[in-house]
Amino acid sequence: MFVSLLLCALVLAGCTQSLPTVQSRLCDVMIEDGPGFRALRSIVTVRSGEDARFQLVPEAGCTFVSADYADYEVRTSGGQQTLILHNVRYPAVVRVTYRPGARQLCYHGNGGLTAAGEETAVLPVADGKLRGNTSQGIDLFQRGGCTLYAWNTRPDGSGTQIGLGSRTRIPDGGGHLYAMWEPWSDEELFTAQEGSGGLFLTGFAGEADTLCIPSVIRGQTVTGIASGAFAHCASRVVILPPTLREIGADAFQGAAVEELYLYDSLTRLDPQAFPDCASLARLHINAATPPRYMTYFATFADKHDRLLSLKDHAKIVLFSGSSARFGIDSPLLDESFPEYDVVNMGVFAYTNARPQLEIILSCMQAGDVLLHAPEFDASNYQFCTDNVLSHTLFSMMEANYDALTLLDLRTYERVIPALSAYLSIRTGLAEGSYAFSPSDFDEDGNPSDTPAYNACGDYILYRPNAPFSTPVYGLPVQYTVEAFTREPFAASINAVYDRFLAAGIRVWFSYAPRNIEALSADSTKEARAALDAWFRRTLHARVVSDLEESLFSGIYLYGTDNHLSTEGVAIHTRRIIRDLQKAFAEEVGS
Repeated sequence: MFVSLLLCALVLAGCTQSLPTVQSRLCDVMIEDGPGFRALRSIVTVRSGEDARFQLVPEAGCTFVSADYADYEVRTSGGQQTLILHNVRYPAVVRVTYRPGARQLCYHGNGGLTAAGEETAVLPVADGKLRGNTSQGIDLFQRGGCTLYAWNTRPDGSGTQIGLGSRTRIPDGGGHLYAMWEPWSDEELFTAQEGSGGLFLTGFAGEADTLCIPSVIRGQTVTGIASGAFAHCASRVVILPPTLREIGADAFQGAAVEELYLYDSLTRLDPQAFPDCASLARLHINAATPPRYMTYFATFADKHDRLLSLKDHAKIVLFSGSSARFGIDSPLLDESFPEYDVVNMGVFAYTNARPQLEIILSCMQAGDVLLHAPEFDASNYQFCTDNVLSHTLFSMMEANYDALTLLDLRTYERVIPALSAYLSIRTGLAEGSYAFSPSDFDEDGNPSDTPAYNACGDYILYRPNAPFSTPVYGLPVQYTVEAFTREPFAASINAVYDRFLAAGIRVWFSYAPRNIEALSADSTKEARAALDAWFRRTLHARVVSDLEESLFSGIYLYGTDNHLSTEGVAIHTRRIIRDLQKAFAEEVGS
């Protein structure tokens, strides 16, 4: 209150100054606190005549109504809005009004009750995403002796299952979700001992098809699972309690588990907690805590949402690492190929591309085009040379953990070690909110006044040319046949391509942008020509681009050796359009 009064006094004092000093005056502008939103900064200082910008984060489901200022506009990007006050002449205190939004979900306890004893709860859903995140955590409903393990679109569980915090389509006027409960396994089947902060389970004598570990046993909270406690457990489905914080080595050694449910409040998962669990195929992660990854990695969920929305449409899907997200003008592609929708799925090169491509394949249909432009500095990941998962894949899934359920984990290696690393790293990060979107932040994670991404998935904030062409990383990348002829480069990526081709999807190969000065000394022009020829002979994908045109002067790159500047994007996109036009034309001609 004192601060508000002081600011108002400053406003009044500022208004008494003589008019001749207006053009040079610095004006303090304050957004008054109010319900339904929060301002990332409540006070900004601008010169008289300039615009004042405020970044506003609506509460879930709340919608901007008005601002008591004569000339303003509101721009929306993801879960954040930018309020622009034009031509500020004097210090001011501005009141902003929000109202509850129409997007909402009605949750049904389905046997559970809220803390107030209600059978239903209606919650708003954050705007700005094609699909909305569901309620996270287990506190919405309580049901004695049961664990809330999912939501479902039907009360009997026969509809679409959605993990806690994962995304679902919100019908016009709102939707309905029903709590899915699993009764706890008989506590008499467990042996336990007291540990730090709770009860540690040490053994289990049951053989039921579904094992639902209780949150409470004999009046004590279950927080840990000791080494060997569930070794050779015969249960096919295992549901871990949301109270669990630690799982020791060999806890589920040789278990028959096929489907595993856990919560991201688990913080200490031994990398060897599930050794020899050859049947583990599906992993369901429920969000028990707010998200941490809201910028770089979270773009995968938004891009996946767009891909899902176009599942039955003809489309061109761009896939690479970050060179694609920073390297294509997709709306220009859309304009050039009006019969196709364009989706830019490029996120991060330094994680295995295979699981990403598997998720992408599930959303594509015959006649679509996959344009793959692997980054050679991350060639092992981009050419899918192994089936090993890394913690960064889980980081990409956090905004919609349900995407993980599309993967058959039996075809991957080191799943639990990757999950262990992810949960450990995540614990040390600051909590965020589903109200945020990657479009609200720039490449460095700073709040952005204007949208950072367009609907297609391109990073669109302006990036100037570099003042010099010198490589940023000093990493000389191999563009030689010898770097790719060793096994299993060709066999691995061709096996992935074959799955797309079998579904009637065109698979076309292009080259990711690269600073020409960031190549190894033996990557001569002759060596590059030989590599291009080898790709054309060996890959099951059709090579549609010229390798030489992917090599840019460093001045067209921004901050890295493969992220294009805004001008570089325009050059690269024009070339890609020409390449695709030629490929389509040759296809018709043949």
